Amino acid sequence: METEKNDSLVEIPKEDLLNEASDWDVSKYNVTRFADLQEFIDFALDFFMSLAVIIAVVFIVVTGFTYILSFGDETKIQKANKALVYIIVGLAVALIAPLLIRFLLDQIMAT
Repeated sequence: METEKNDSLVEIPKEDLLNEASDWDVSKYNVTRFADLQEFIDFALDFFMSLAVIIAVVFIVVTGFTYILSFGDETKIQKANKALVYIIVGLAVALIAPLLIRFLLDQIMAT
């Protein structure tokens, strides 16, 4: 079997290149662990959701220390309260975004 050399990770046999496009089974060239695009998007959303929650928890702890170490200084207390509000709003947006993305993808894939 003669193969054509290329710079990609997968060597494509020349016989496959000669076949018509309708006969191609591109799934054999899938080098990822994802079966389809939907599975990859679900994985990416779950990964970034977990990352957002971890970052939010770290910032909540840092803000808690800022509040504790303010020692009654009103400007530091206001700064800590404002930071906590921003963290909670950011976390709410991060929790709602994947729901919106999944809804839009379901609507697009359904048509």
